[in-house]
Parts: sequence; structure tokens; C-alpha cells
Amino acid sequence: MKKTPRRLAGVQPDIIVHRRERNDENILVAEIKGWWNDNSRNDDYMKLEDLTDQNGEYHYGLGVFLEINED
Repeated sequence: MKKTPRRLAGVQPDIIVHRRERNDENILVAEIKGWWNDNSRNDDYMKLEDLTDQNGEYHYGLGVFLEINED
């Protein structure tokens, strides 16, 4: 569970690429949503913004949002 300034209860990204127990080698964080999921994407965007903030605790190098469409 990763706590961010806007998500004090913590977040669990769908995919992370990093070295465990360290924050200096956080490479990629990704969120994935399918067409069947009616939840707002805004929470996912905010999560990615917080985790890729270079002034924040985690400073992932790349944040990716992937939306899977029905076709």
C-alpha cells in the first residue's frame, strides 16, 4: 500500500515496475480499466499524478493509463 498526499488511506496500482524496499528505482506505474467498469477514471489519473510527482515520495519515472475498449 502506497500512501500519497491526496490518498492518505493508500493506493494499490494495477502494475508497478520497481525495486522492492527502495524508492530510488521506481520505473513505471500503470492503471488499467476496461469498458465494463463504470467507475470514474479521475481517481486513476490522480493516483498516477501523485505517484509520478518528482517532488513526491515515490517519483515513478512513467505513469500509464490503459483503457481497454470493447472492440
